Amino acid sequence: MARTLSTARFVALLALRADLGKPQRVRDPLGTATEVVISDWPRKNAQLLLRLMRGLAGRDEVYSLRDVEDMDHETLSVALALTMAGVNGRYSDAQWKSAANATEQAVRALRRKKR
Repeated sequence: MARTLSTARFVALLALRADLGKPQRVRDPLGTATEVVISDWPRKNAQLLLRLMRGLAGRDEVYSLRDVEDMDHETLSVALALTMAGVNGRYSDAQWKSAANATEQAVRALRRKKR
């Protein structure tokens, strides 16, 4: 069974992983994350970004060490930009919650469309 991580521990491991590479700069992390989630759904990295958005919006989310290890470079860059936006207070609580909810609704619509 994979060891589970809280959002805080996941962010710490994410930062360590980012130190090993050169993450790309992301101008609008929240908008970019939403685009990636919708365009790549249901792939694992899209699911991870949605969970991270929900975690930064204040919801309890669970991550695993495998999430950190399996992340591709684009996802790592977006995830790191999201966490830095959260740390630096770039978005209000309402913006985080609104983006997470809107992205979840878009994913639900994609699921219905595929049926």
